[in-house]
Amino acid sequence: MLAPLGLTWGYTLISFLQAALFWRMASKAISPWPLFMVAIAAIIVNLLATISSLNFWWSAFVLNRLFDLMLLYVAGCALYRIVRIRHKKKGAPMARPQSSEIFAAA
Repeated sequence: MLAPLGLTWGYTLISFLQAALFWRMASKAISPWPLFMVAIAAIIVNLLATISSLNFWWSAFVLNRLFDLMLLYVAGCALYRIVRIRHKKKGAPMARPQSSEIFAAA
């Protein structure tokens, strides 16, 4: 059965390209690090599926859950950013006090 083997190598290549992109982005900011780790996990799943000739359904199931994890992380970051921008526009104090406020109280 050559088709699933070719698919897993194709998915491995895609995951490798994603990991390289997130590695490059993570050199400038910390937020892409979890995405890089999930891409590395996808590479490991693809390689294990190829080596152990795991059923294609199971590898697709795990890869789909990893992709869902990536989407949830990106959505969570977006919601955090939206809330933070709204607080800045309203002039409301931030939920976390600034370090100068913490040390001034002591």
